[in-house]
Amino acid sequence: MPLTLCWPSPPKPGRTLFIAFAYHGADRDADRRGLLERFESASARGHRIVHRDHYANPRTLPYMISMIIEAADILSPHEQPDLVLDGRHQAGVPEEVIKSFGLVTVAPLVESAGSGHESWTPSGRYQHVVLVYPDALGLGCEAAESRALGQRGSVLVINGRRRMFTVRGSSRARLRLSRFLAHTRVVERAMGRAVRPLGAVLAAWDRAAGRSSA
Repeated sequence: MPLTLCWPSPPKPGRTLFIAFAYHGADRDADRRGLLERFESASARGHRIVHRDHYANPRTLPYMISMIIEAADILSPHEQPDLVLDGRHQAGVPEEVIKSFGLVTVAPLVESAGSGHESWTPSGRYQHVVLVYPDALGLGCEAAESRALGQRGSVLVINGRRRMFTVRGSSRARLRLSRFLAHTRVVERAMGRAVRPLGAVLAAWDRAAGRSSA
């Protein structure tokens, strides 16, 4: 299945860097953040985490490499792009794939403040910087995304659902909201709490309607 290009026209070809992230949605699960997590039960927390990761459905590195090679034909058809791999990836890139890139680097793309490792930041010499996420939203990659945007007005993203789009500093609110909803599952929680009382009201209404028609 080809990439879905979510823009009116493709960018002008130029020097391109692809940054392939591993899945980081579960990185902070050991910590309770915010009021929702602070007061949730262990069972509710486990249920939320399982469903978050299920719907994230992170893709494998070979799957991501296939998307990158397809995108390279659009963004850098006349020059080999460079590739940075998240150090979290367990599998390496086969030698025949490496030949498709100019420079292949393995780096810590998402690291916590106390990890002792400095997170990698792309240089400014590229015309296109493409963040490649294994899931739909790049969960856990927000800080790395901000660093990339700090050096340019926009970056390109390829997500695990094969959608390729542009992220700008002014248009990140929708992505932040989607990430919040994915992490908290607040909509599903609210609907789950509403099912029983709503069901009771509908059942009472149905009984009343049945008696009035008898």
